[in-house]
Amino acid sequence: MRAAVALIGIGAVGLVVEGALASFVPALLLPDLALSFAMAAALFLPGAAALFSLAGVGFASDLLAGAPLGLHVLSLLVPFAIARIANGSLELRRGVPEAVLAAILSPVQAAGFILLLGLYGAPPEMGFWPGFAIVVRTVANAALAPPVCALVEALAAATGELDPTRRGVAWVGSAAWPALRRHG
Repeated sequence: MRAAVALIGIGAVGLVVEGALASFVPALLLPDLALSFAMAAALFLPGAAALFSLAGVGFASDLLAGAPLGLHVLSLLVPFAIARIANGSLELRRGVPEAVLAAILSPVQAAGFILLLGLYGAPPEMGFWPGFAIVVRTVANAALAPPVCALVEALAAATGELDPTRRGVAWVGSAAWPALRRHG
């Protein structure tokens, strides 16, 4: 659980920095840091710690954005579940698979967020081209996912809390396979 608490703290600081950057950079170009942390928690932390960190980062995102409490947590639940399921059978310990997973989860999270905003009675203001906004945010999320996953994996390894149920595809056809993995 130490990794989850540390992840919430790092995530909250990252969200503050993301909010500060939004003053200088169009928000459209900034990645969704909460999604990256939720995905990384789903990939590298055991179940209870991953859910705890999802809730903590989601509520921190709600508080910093001035959104209704629980909005970000609810919009992150489906991407979190998809990442957890994918983690059970796919090898996602490399940058490219993590970026691809983030690119898949970004539109899913955006759709959930839009749906939830509609349920809250506040239609989203996505600008003139909502599809373009989602594509740009997806690219930004895919670029940020590998460094965030590496940070969360290192944090979980340092605290001894890497997910013990994690399975991966063992590709034994290459002698270099152990050297290619982060934690051989």
